[in-house]
Amino acid sequence: LGQSDLAIFALDLHGDITYCTPSVSVIFGYSSNELLGTNIIHLVHPDEQGSLAQFIIYEPDNSLDGQKIHCRLICVNGSALAIELQVFNNLADPFLNCLTLYCWRID
Repeated sequence: LGQSDLAIFALDLHGDITYCTPSVSVIFGYSSNELLGTNIIHLVHPDEQGSLAQFIIYEPDNSLDGQKIHCRLICVNGSALAIELQVFNNLADPFLNCLTLYCWRID
């Protein structure tokens, strides 16, 4: 996953990053340590923050779980990269206890 086009983020129930794969550095330019504790919404282009925010909500019967959405994430150099992402709600799972966000680059 270090050189992959797939980035995986683990988020707490507020959308704060608790883990990200090494590929985040390759794709977006941030180091993993730089992003820990950062809310994922802060990395999304301002015009699209509202559409992602609705996915980052803990609801046991979340009908948005797993749906794909397109948005732009801000890279460390300030550019915006078009991505497709999916958010899966694993907060009720005692082993995972996180929201999992899968992110693919769209070229």
